[in-house]
Amino acid sequence: MRKPLLLVLFTLCTLQAGFAQITPSHIQGKLENLESSRKLEVGDTIWARLTIWPTPQDIVFKKNDLEDKDIFGFFYVSSVLKIERSVNNSEAVVIEIYLTIAKPFLYAELHTLEINKLLIPVTFQGIERVGDRQLKANAFNILDSNYTKAAGLWARYKNGIMGGLAGLFLLVIGYLIFSKTYLKNKNKKKEEERQRVWTKKIADANTRKEFEDLVKNRKEWDAISLKQGESRLLIRKVELIQYKPEWTDEELKEVASLRAELLENVDGV
Repeated sequence: MRKPLLLVLFTLCTLQAGFAQITPSHIQGKLENLESSRKLEVGDTIWARLTIWPTPQDIVFKKNDLEDKDIFGFFYVSSVLKIERSVNNSEAVVIEIYLTIAKPFLYAELHTLEINKLLIPVTFQGIERVGDRQLKANAFNILDSNYTKAAGLWARYKNGIMGGLAGLFLLVIGYLIFSKTYLKNKNKKKEEERQRVWTKKIADANTRKEFEDLVKNRKEWDAISLKQGESRLLIRKVELIQYKPEWTDEELKEVASLRAELLENVDGV
């Protein structure tokens, strides 16, 4: 009976000693504005760092402890960027956040943060007071919650949205460039194929009918990169003799010779 009692007393003393080292009353915090100094107004979003110390290892802060929540009565946490132990002090937890100012406030030496069932006194650095004009009209007039939420969401997702729009713009530009290049190459290949077909037909022509068919369809091949002068001579010669009952061998040779001059320096012939 004596041993269990002693064990219980020892455990209670140990727990009491542990809690005496660091209790919630010892924990404090500091909120720093990490952006350049400027006059802040309701609706502004700032990048800030919240440092809490001394924090025992068994106290763990998570993103959802702060994200999308109101703190200090006048800030809305639109995004928690990171939570980590300080490299210089393992008892200090450093939290980087985006804060949207939801309502005006006056400077105070200490503000209270409620997190993980702890009430932590926090000092501000680089954040003094907000909205003198609003303060005179109504010292604590809360802005429309939908506007505040929208401002917070924009601050949270604006980089992703802007990046997505930039990516979409580049995609459209890339598609237009690709389409233009593709059509240009397609038309070029089509024209090259047309030239190859008609060049072969011209080169293979040997009979009167084949030469007359060439002249009949001259609009199909007259514009391709052949010698324009020689093409006119060939067409003119065939037109002069096409209505004759018969072509002489000499006339056929002359037409073939004009055809040969036309095809000089043409690739693939």
